[in-house]
Amino acid sequence: MSEGFILELKDECAPGKVHLNPSDMETIGIEDGSAILLIDPTTGASVTCNAVADSEVPTQYVLVNSTFATDNSLEAGFEYLVEAPSEEEIPTADVVYVEVIPDPGRPKGSDLSGVYGNVEMIKELLSSQVLSKKKNVRWVDEEVTLNIKDVEPSSIGESPFHFNREHTRLIMEAPGVAFNGILLLDISDSMRTRDISIDGVETILEGMKSMAPDIPGFVQFIEDVQTRRQISRFDAAVLACIAFFQEKVGRGLGEKVSLVTFAEEPAIHGMSGPSGEMDWFDTASLDMERTDLAGLMTSVLLNIHDQLNEVDYKTHGTDIGAALRKANDIIQEMDEASTDHTSSMVILITDGEWTMGENPIRIIRDQFEPAADVVVHVVGIGKTINEAIYNAFVKRSKGEFQKLTALNELITWYSSLARKFRMTV
Repeated sequence: MSEGFILELKDECAPGKVHLNPSDMETIGIEDGSAILLIDPTTGASVTCNAVADSEVPTQYVLVNSTFATDNSLEAGFEYLVEAPSEEEIPTADVVYVEVIPDPGRPKGSDLSGVYGNVEMIKELLSSQVLSKKKNVRWVDEEVTLNIKDVEPSSIGESPFHFNREHTRLIMEAPGVAFNGILLLDISDSMRTRDISIDGVETILEGMKSMAPDIPGFVQFIEDVQTRRQISRFDAAVLACIAFFQEKVGRGLGEKVSLVTFAEEPAIHGMSGPSGEMDWFDTASLDMERTDLAGLMTSVLLNIHDQLNEVDYKTHGTDIGAALRKANDIIQEMDEASTDHTSSMVILITDGEWTMGENPIRIIRDQFEPAADVVVHVVGIGKTINEAIYNAFVKRSKGEFQKLTALNELITWYSSLARKFRMTV
């Protein structure tokens, strides 16, 4: 049963709560605290809320918070239908995808470490009200809006659902926000295995080629890739890293990107700065055009590629733990070199397990898990990767594990990560 109500604003109402007269609630058949739908009778668009019994509200009126009304396109003085969701129990989501949208008044690329560092408050905001796809949840203190982008299982669709702090996994993305990147690239012997499909990647490769046409060897490298049906894991990883570099340089947010290759031990690749060699590429460098900086990054990767493909190249182990420790050191150095703190994303790509050195899960637990705004994603490349190990790995690193066997998937994932700080909790 649904009834028409005039909507008015009252800032004393909590976001996501709708105050109604108890007699109206009895007529509709809803209880205090239960989920209701506010429905625009013209468009059919609905907003999910929680009902609050309030005897001071006139009958046939509903009161909502003004910020909540603005965020969800609700207009004061207009009539809305109020009804209870279907009698079926409102499900609890397994996964909720949230986009963190800074207020328009915040500077472009401004740091959101205060948001990432208070995940428990985000869970509190989401669990305190009934949710639905496209709903906006306002976080006034941090000057951001949490937009519900998607939900799993997909069977929930557009229906209301609950967020459970213990059960529901939260995946947050923040487009347009500055963050530094550290790429950890496995260069062990097995990375030369050719089992990566290049189907459907022609347009992507042509676009990459046009970004750095004057880099010695780059166009030839791309053309060699285009002649094959499958390429080596390392060739695919190099192209993914180049795509990440190109995206970062193009954003213009002054971010830093570091490249660490590893087998038995890690090696850092960076650029020269005003005070000497740096362990990263600085996209805010005033001495270089963006295209030149992207070209420098590409040249470094091509040099590494050429070394790996030498006939006598041989490695004797894979120390992922040492690479992670090096990444943590670089993050600290980046912070010390900057006037403002910036969040960091580490992307580890490997085709196997660690065969030497310290257990990397212990390093994740001790150094990365406590850091509120540092995330480590893992890409397993090739068909023989041990998924169970790396799924356990990313549970502590606030990241995601992706097993990828096609070049288009790999480049797409790296490009996406370069554009949006992505965290799973």
